[in-house]
Amino acid sequence: MGRFDGKVAVVTGSGRRKGLGEAIAKTLATEGARVVISDIGASRDAATPGGMIGATGEMAAIAAELPGASTCVCDVRDPDQVRALAAHAVKTHGGLDIWVNNAGIGYIMKPLMDVTPDDWRAVIDV
Repeated sequence: MGRFDGKVAVVTGSGRRKGLGEAIAKTLATEGARVVISDIGASRDAATPGGMIGATGEMAAIAAELPGASTCVCDVRDPDQVRALAAHAVKTHGGLDIWVNNAGIGYIMKPLMDVTPDDWRAVIDV
């Protein structure tokens, strides 16, 4: 028996290997939760070196390792997509008990003085 048996959890930003979101999702699944692996899928930003291209394949691979897990692409900057993510959890798993706001931007790795206002806005929006 796990602490989260019968619970449904959404973890945003959980679709990348070796990321914090993946670790959170795996821990929740180990404790009995059915997890929705969610990530942006492919970056909507123009300049994303090392960004999220191809992340949907990673999402599927992570979900395949977790009993009863599903995937749902979601850009957390878009309220309609966030609502659709919640609806996916309810429709696919019958409810929604846990929501982990883990999504973040890690691809803007440059000196602070080189960060543009658009870069910073993207970080804050996520």
